[in-house]
Amino acid sequence: MNCKEIREKIGKIEWYQQGAAVKPLYISYPWHACSLMKIFGKKIPPKYELFVYIKNDFMDDYISKRSLESGGRYYYERQKRDKKFISKLINNWHKKYVNPYLNLNKKTFGQDLSKYSDAELLALFKKFTDIYLAVWYEAIFLDSFDYFGEEILRKAMDREKKNIDGSDLEILLTPPGPSFLQKERMDLLKLAEIMLKKNISEDGRNKYLRSIVANYYWLQNDFAKVHYLDQRHFLKKIKEIIQDKKKLREEKEMRRALANLESRKKRIAKKYRLSKEFINVINFLAILGNFRDARKSFNQMAGNTLRKFAEEFSRKSGLEINAVEYMFHWEMKNLFKLNKQRIREIESRPKGWLYFKTGLEKFSAMKGKQAERLNVFLKEQVGKYSGLSGMPAYAGIVEGKVKIIRDQNDFHKMKKGDILVAPNPRPEFLPVLKIAGAIISQEGGITCHAAIVSRELKTPCIVGVQGILSVIKDGDTIEVDAEKGLIRKL
Repeated sequence: MNCKEIREKIGKIEWYQQGAAVKPLYISYPWHACSLMKIFGKKIPPKYELFVYIKNDFMDDYISKRSLESGGRYYYERQKRDKKFISKLINNWHKKYVNPYLNLNKKTFGQDLSKYSDAELLALFKKFTDIYLAVWYEAIFLDSFDYFGEEILRKAMDREKKNIDGSDLEILLTPPGPSFLQKERMDLLKLAEIMLKKNISEDGRNKYLRSIVANYYWLQNDFAKVHYLDQRHFLKKIKEIIQDKKKLREEKEMRRALANLESRKKRIAKKYRLSKEFINVINFLAILGNFRDARKSFNQMAGNTLRKFAEEFSRKSGLEINAVEYMFHWEMKNLFKLNKQRIREIESRPKGWLYFKTGLEKFSAMKGKQAERLNVFLKEQVGKYSGLSGMPAYAGIVEGKVKIIRDQNDFHKMKKGDILVAPNPRPEFLPVLKIAGAIISQEGGITCHAAIVSRELKTPCIVGVQGILSVIKDGDTIEVDAEKGLIRKL
């Protein structure tokens, strides 16, 4: 299919745009799962129509709205037939897929991979890949609810016919369990409180710190950059809590709010006399938030192990590490058989490649000017259906200057009070999210990371503002009305 034929075909489809910092090795797992969704280990009909453009470690990707809706509707219909469906799915996911993955990930990350022969290393990588993919097969559907979740909520609100205050709705939609960021904060707070009482030895403190490192060393990873957070990183954060009384109060208030969340939800349900049907819908959407948060944590953990494989593959093959990271996981089996032409093609990928998949066939690819023009065309298609409006995630009205933060390389631009505009501010954005006056996400819905984190930080936030990165630029002064989900240039 040539570029003209592709444009004619995709020009008739509405697309949902996403974006993130990525390298193919790390992002190829969710890509793979986009066309092979499973429930309880069995293949299901939904799959995503997907276009992805990668250049210089950043991805613009586009999923057709019809495939997002199809996936979301499939799962929501299952939930309507069986109110325990999502709980069963999550429990099965953890038991059959997540737990084996976590065990293998921990074991592999702790190993010396240099002792393996080429064949043994590839066999270990395949074992890791198979188990890690199984985690994604059961969880890739969550992206559907970035787009479809708002429709479910809107219809539920229309049926309920209750004027629910925005702040009360935010509480109802808060995931029932703590996010991994909240878990880390509570663990740091616990050690800070012990240290304030001077009720711990240096050996005891270091033992506690080692357990924190083991649990959260991956917190700042994304699909392109991999970090290892050590004891010094977490000790610095603990000392900040100890030395700042306001910070200490905030962390204690967060812990109290989590402890009281369920009772607050019950009071709100009683206050509005909410129907059982409405509560079931709200609880379903809230649980998806925890599901997505868990999925994110597992892919961040995998980053360190995949990086370790990449380093050893690089050493053994003689390829630069960046070239290895620009290979897809399914290409690794031929790593030691690559000819010069294939190596040159891989090394050229950071300059701009477009990949697309509309069924179970292999990814098709396009490079150079054609790929770039097709990416521009897709952005224009998104722009046809976009406006400066989205879904309120945490209420408030704020004015400020825009800072577009595409990935961690842009963090230095943020100053306290700036309006953070991003493709999707994921958990690794936390350092800049903390100082933002408001948050705007180009993608996402009520279950996305930006929505979850904004509620944790109590920062006004609007999600799902499709096309905003093509309309707003750095330095623009805007008003963010997160009461109504509107953005206005000033």
